[in-house]
Amino acid sequence: IVVFVWTFIMFVAGFVLVYKNYEYANVLAKHEAVVSVKKDLAYRSWVASHGGVYVPITEKTPPNPYLSHIPNRDVNTSDNQQLTLMNPAYTLSQMMQDYSQLYGTKGHITSSILMNPKNKPDEWEAEQLNIIEKTKKPSYKKAVLEGKEFFRYISPLQTKESCLKCHAFQGYKVGDIRGGVSVSIPMQKYYEEAYSLSSINVLIIFLIYLLGLFLISYGRKKAKEILKNKIKDYEQHIFSLVNIIEKRDSYT
Repeated sequence: IVVFVWTFIMFVAGFVLVYKNYEYANVLAKHEAVVSVKKDLAYRSWVASHGGVYVPITEKTPPNPYLSHIPNRDVNTSDNQQLTLMNPAYTLSQMMQDYSQLYGTKGHITSSILMNPKNKPDEWEAEQLNIIEKTKKPSYKKAVLEGKEFFRYISPLQTKESCLKCHAFQGYKVGDIRGGVSVSIPMQKYYEEAYSLSSINVLIIFLIYLLGLFLISYGRKKAKEILKNKIKDYEQHIFSLVNIIEKRDSYT
């Protein structure tokens, strides 16, 4: 019974530790997603505060056709260098693409009302956009993308005064939710860390389990010795009583 109870306790302890490790992997993934989105929003806010940024026209960064309604979208410097205006969405999309190639984190700026078809939401994003337009709160879940598991997180994109330069013609007003910034964090690295930590935890639990079995076995052996000695003491005591009774009967 003691061995069964001890085995059950150690099994539950090991299961709980492994479960907690993988749950903590989700916590870490969510934390990274939140930090990533906040970074994207801060970067977008900085670009918006300057009314966009001008960069040299290149094959990677051609003039944005969706900004053709903005005066001075394209300008020439005093030395005749051609520059084009990048608005917050353009810069953020390009930065997200580079970041994804470097680190595997998939970022996406999206909206229900599109200027650029590349920002079209996928099925999950479209569902969440309908929700966050009402709640104005972030949403998240785990999902499989391209055969791999990701932690997906989307935060509402609120219209500010600086946004109206590019988006006023779409009917947005300050305070409106005009889309969201989403990020997909690959779970593989977190699962690998959870597996590594769980392996160590299970090994420690197993060693404690073996130590417990040894102590139980040792305790059982000592208990049998003590019981055996007690029985001998009782037998000697009984024999003594029997001898006394026999002597008394003989005397009588």
